[in-house]
Amino acid sequence: CQQSQNFSMSYTSPAKTIWSGNSRTTHIRGATTLVTSHNDVCGTQSASAGRCPRFIIESVGELLVSKMVYTAFVSPLMMVLFSMPLAVMARGRLLCRPDYVRTLDLDTELVLVSMTVDEALLLGIALPVVLPLACFGVVYRMAAVHLVTSRMGVVFDRV
Repeated sequence: CQQSQNFSMSYTSPAKTIWSGNSRTTHIRGATTLVTSHNDVCGTQSASAGRCPRFIIESVGELLVSKMVYTAFVSPLMMVLFSMPLAVMARGRLLCRPDYVRTLDLDTELVLVSMTVDEALLLGIALPVVLPLACFGVVYRMAAVHLVTSRMGVVFDRV
């Protein structure tokens, strides 16, 4: 925000010449449209929601941080709780399948980890708290997968 030309972006449409019979030509000059200016980004912003670029990052940031906290701390805990023998037995009874065996889908687990890393790479610069949350999320998720597959008898689904 120190230099005024940093955020000034505009688009200029090209000029056109149109031939319309009998040697008549029409010239249309190019129009310049201002996309954003220095004051839009760095100037004093009005309080109208959704009109300021910083407001958009702030709003998406709050949602992303909430999601990352859930992904890092709640989701692995729920996986372990749902994989406990009592929970597996109760689910089998609810489904009327006494031979129910809890399984995990390896594809789903890899997508969850990949999505967490992608979010950290994309928005980690704008929201520094996302990077440690993503690290915790990946480590705790992998630890939960290891725990339920090695100690609780959960198997990966063979498709």
